[in-house]
Amino acid sequence: MKVTCEYCDSVVDAENNDTCPNCGAPLANSRKAREAELNEERLKKEAEEREECKRQQKLEQERIEAERGKMILDAVTNLSGRAHSAKNSRALKAGCFVPILIAALIIILFVVFSIIRNTSGGSFGSLFPNISDAELSQDEEKETESIPEKVEVNFGEKAVTPMYTVLCDDIKEVDSYPWTVQKGYRYVAVHLVLTNNLDYEESLNEKADFVVNGIAQDSRFLSGYKRISSSPVTAGLSVDGYLIFEIPTDVKTAQLKYGDYVTINIKPSDIKGK
Repeated sequence: MKVTCEYCDSVVDAENNDTCPNCGAPLANSRKAREAELNEERLKKEAEEREECKRQQKLEQERIEAERGKMILDAVTNLSGRAHSAKNSRALKAGCFVPILIAALIIILFVVFSIIRNTSGGSFGSLFPNISDAELSQDEEKETESIPEKVEVNFGEKAVTPMYTVLCDDIKEVDSYPWTVQKGYRYVAVHLVLTNNLDYEESLNEKADFVVNGIAQDSRFLSGYKRISSSPVTAGLSVDGYLIFEIPTDVKTAQLKYGDYVTINIKPSDIKGK
């Protein structure tokens, strides 16, 4: 193929020459130039195909995470419906639905975090560009250090945690009227004094379990006994109230578990009769 040199207007055979024999300038339509152009187009196309593949993989991952989140939400909805329909059942303990909700929320948050992490490249730093990974690591260490240790005391002793102090100073058998007690069981009223150890007001109404002979007993409600308030308690102040449980008459071992960190050991002789 004959071409005209752009620099000296000489007519040159582009098939056999890459440069002009007269002036030495490169020929734009030479075979070498065309091969370089084709190779550049091929590399560009391959790069575009790789980018498209990555984009499709990302979309598929987001779709899978979205479906997983929907499945979890559907499961939580089903659990809510079942718990609501069974709320009057004797087998359903008071407050047992709360841990289910908490566990479900933790799972949902985990899924959401996974989606965000995948979207942002798997780094906390990409989510919070103004915070370094070292600072985040230090914050995580501080949070770990702030988790309180579990406290175990005996009846009549104070269980002190960074958040609150728990004192169980009275356990007595009470009349179950107007309710009927099942054979081999009795109602007891457990008196607690709770003190806010934080420097700000906070509710101290935690979940409590009365464990007798290794089995958590059913909580009950009786009029005439002051309940522990769920309202926030001023820093340094205390509140008191009763918890009512239906427990076996034959008590070998007993413990009162308050919140996640307090265990109070109770001897059979600590439970007063009528």
